[in-house]
Amino acid sequence: MQERSDWPDRVKGIGMFTVFHGHLSGAFGLVGSAFGELTMKFWATFMVAAFLMISGYFFKDRGLRFGPYLARIARARLLPVVGFELVGLVLVLGMLAVSGRLSAETALKVSRQVLLLAAGWPLLNPVSWFLVTLFTLEVAQYFVARLTRPTWAVAVAAVLFGLATWAFPFDVYIAQQPYHPRGWWFTTPAMAGMVFYQAGVLLRRWRVPERLGRLPKLGLTLACTLAVFLTFDLNQGPFPQLHAHFMPLPGMSAFGNLPWFFTTGLVGGLAVFGLCQLLPHSKLLEAIGRNTTTLLCLNSFCVLLVNPAVVSYFGKTLGWISPWAVALQALLGTLICLAIAVPLADWIAQKAPWLAGRSRPPAALPANALPLAGTT
Repeated sequence: MQERSDWPDRVKGIGMFTVFHGHLSGAFGLVGSAFGELTMKFWATFMVAAFLMISGYFFKDRGLRFGPYLARIARARLLPVVGFELVGLVLVLGMLAVSGRLSAETALKVSRQVLLLAAGWPLLNPVSWFLVTLFTLEVAQYFVARLTRPTWAVAVAAVLFGLATWAFPFDVYIAQQPYHPRGWWFTTPAMAGMVFYQAGVLLRRWRVPERLGRLPKLGLTLACTLAVFLTFDLNQGPFPQLHAHFMPLPGMSAFGNLPWFFTTGLVGGLAVFGLCQLLPHSKLLEAIGRNTTTLLCLNSFCVLLVNPAVVSYFGKTLGWISPWAVALQALLGTLICLAIAVPLADWIAQKAPWLAGRSRPPAALPANALPLAGTT
């Protein structure tokens, strides 16, 4: 029996650290920290791509007919979204009640947000947009995979999806996107994401950078990392007039300069792959990586509840918004949130595996079993 690889868990573990850290850093941008906003932009330009690439790397339809395949990815992607959206509804209503602001009008207003789930928008669990995007993408991938059995066809598909993203731009302000048909079920980011997903499929077939020796792999990783640092801020996003550091938002369908968007994403994703294959075993990173779906959803509550409180007190009230202060607060806040969220995610995986996108607790999974894709 083939031994389970652990470097993909390190990819996802590093990715989840950047999700928590990036969202908290970016929140300081609301009180005037350009450094915090730039930090979030740095992570966002390539870590979403790395998640999609690791998903493509391990894509398998297992020869299923479309119906069973659809049920399988819906369980893995959409059940956690729906479950945590309802948890978000309870939390928001509870906080309104505690603060004395709950009324029939506010309860109705909040409850209406849940209805946007029909369009694929989890507004009360916003970070799970990625799971919705991945669901949409993997529905399409079921059919694309049947047309791309030769390796050259995978490369052609990646180029075609990139050209389609360019041919059908969707630079719409975020508040308007849930009500626009092209914003439903994150079809535009799924279309762009197919470029990274197909890149992951190609890397699996070529076994790159896995088959490289340690020194060539190290050289490739360093070169790609340097390229990310040199290029990530060249894309000023779709609405640069709003802020000098306004970022391209991969999950919000507005990508800014597409050549830089795809270049930084692909090169950065390859750097993360190389780094995680060079790193030694890390129980912490691998524990984080095994519960990525749950941690993504839990981070939504940090975004909605924890981050604003931290920024309001330390950033706005105390005025701690220098680059060093923001860097230290973001690091400590991330570590504290993960120290709470990781054990909670483990508990959820054991007690309510459906909420983690699983059919049974992880202890019941075979030792060499890999999740459906890169985010469970």
